[in-house]
Amino acid sequence: MKLTVEKKALENALKKTVYEKKAPLPILTAIHLQAKNRKLIVKGTNLEQYTTFILDAEVEEDGEVCIFGKTIDNIVKVLPVEFFYFIFF
Repeated sequence: MKLTVEKKALENALKKTVYEKKAPLPILTAIHLQAKNRKLIVKGTNLEQYTTFILDAEVEEDGEVCIFGKTIDNIVKVLPVEFFYFIFF
């Protein structure tokens, strides 16, 4: 999966995405990212609520990955860039 996405759009989606900070099931602490058709789809759940956000992105290679919500949230907040370029193998 390779894509470029605007930081502001990603940051806003991550703020609103539902996921557990601490959970008995580790998958509930993750956010699902899916890149396809020039879109980045951001999904999360806590088993009571489910959120999906669709962002415009420059997708070079389709794919999907689950990443710890807290990790990606902290990375996006801290880095002073306008765009994020993700590469996941």
